[in-house]
Amino acid sequence: MLRAFLLLVLVLFSASSPAFAHPHLFVDNKLTFMFDESGLAGMLVEWKFDDMYSSGIIYDFDNGDGVFSKQENALLKRDNFSNLKKYDFFLEVVIDSSPFKVVFVQDFEASINNGRLVYRFFVPCHVSAGQHTKTIHVGVVDETNFVAITTQKEDVLLQKAEPLYRTELAFTPTSEFLQILSPNAIDRVALKFWKP
Repeated sequence: MLRAFLLLVLVLFSASSPAFAHPHLFVDNKLTFMFDESGLAGMLVEWKFDDMYSSGIIYDFDNGDGVFSKQENALLKRDNFSNLKKYDFFLEVVIDSSPFKVVFVQDFEASINNGRLVYRFFVPCHVSAGQHTKTIHVGVVDETNFVAITTQKEDVLLQKAEPLYRTELAFTPTSEFLQILSPNAIDRVALKFWKP
């Protein structure tokens, strides 16, 4: 009897852990590497949320005109976005084998696109270019599995890189199961860049 009780407790405890969590909302991610005259300036991130989550946030924060005003944006950032700082804004960044912690972002803006909530924000991440190759690995993931974030190969872009720098992109595909649903979905991207 005691063995059965302990087994039940173990199963219940395990089932409540993040490994057994399932997504409560879904996000389509777009990632743009932004360059300047020194090298990599940072990353522009765009998240487009699923219809159900979008409708709840729009109902809570929009006054009904279908556009987030400056004041509504500020409230949305304060009440719904800024708490993601404790999760590094779901960004895992490694620069030449050294982890880079995302402690703040800039230029947050929320908008509504065809009924879907969209977040755009810039992640400063300055990496100077040189003759030697620099490598930046980026993943946009929620380790708790409560948010399913999907990035497609075609949604990883480079801005203002050419002709100042040579670049290469390499992708780590997502799980085999998710590839069945979306063949171009990736788990992480590696950017290499250098001066010609």
